[in-house]
Amino acid sequence: MHDLSSQLGEDLWSLVQAVPSRLVAATPIGALSASPAFRFQFADGRVLKGRYLPSVAEAERIEYILRCVNHPSFPQVLARQRTAFLSHWIDGTPLDRVSLTADTVRRCGTLQGLLHSTLLPPENPYRPHTARCSEDGLRQRLDQLVRAGLVAESEGHALLALALDHAPATSAIGFVHCDFCSENIVQQASGDLYAIDSDALTVDAIDYDLGRTWYRWPMSPSLRAAYFAGYDSVRSSRDFVMHFPYWAVAAALAGVVFRLRRHPQSTDVPLSRLRLVLHHCTHSAATGEALLRLCDSP
Repeated sequence: MHDLSSQLGEDLWSLVQAVPSRLVAATPIGALSASPAFRFQFADGRVLKGRYLPSVAEAERIEYILRCVNHPSFPQVLARQRTAFLSHWIDGTPLDRVSLTADTVRRCGTLQGLLHSTLLPPENPYRPHTARCSEDGLRQRLDQLVRAGLVAESEGHALLALALDHAPATSAIGFVHCDFCSENIVQQASGDLYAIDSDALTVDAIDYDLGRTWYRWPMSPSLRAAYFAGYDSVRSSRDFVMHFPYWAVAAALAGVVFRLRRHPQSTDVPLSRLRLVLHHCTHSAATGEALLRLCDSP
């Protein structure tokens, strides 16, 4: 047990010890790096997920947002001690491993819409992270890519001009997931869907989150239409679609910068999404929904 307590760390071990059942097994999941995670099995049959977040502030933010959202498809924090917390373990198959149907993606759209339509409490302590979508934020990120040799200077200028030409005058602020995509949603045998990765939950421009989903979750035009049909049953996607190039550039650009910092060899995907938007906006007079369909076409 001493070896296990050392592996789990003081805070997570304390949370596990507080569960009123004997721990049977503790299995590491994912990479034991910045945010170690474990699957815990207990003698009474319960299965929990335990993990660490990089900081107390991040752990507090996620716990606060999940409590505000309070939806069964977003597993709640059952217990937290500093940066460690326990939640229910959700069995299921990630959607990136199944053949997607229109009904499944429609329900995913509804789920994201429910998150986005959750009202911010008047006492909400978290300021939105909208700086990354500002003109200065976009310019700084593009300059960084130019310096890294990932985009030509002329390409950087064209992407900035494209984004600013389609920038909204205002944007709604709310709770956002920032990684709502097929690999982070599991489907149980019953068909129930769960968003299992909540590490990036924050307060930000809601349509930026839709841009993140577009970048992280490529779909055919027909599946995207089904997705937005579900989303629109809860909250309108009209503003996002109208300003799609702006949000797509902002989201994919953030993806490139993140990967450049953490995994420099994996910038190809967000770069290709950036160039896809630039290509279609440059060579087509389409706008809004038609442009979104073009960017989703194979």
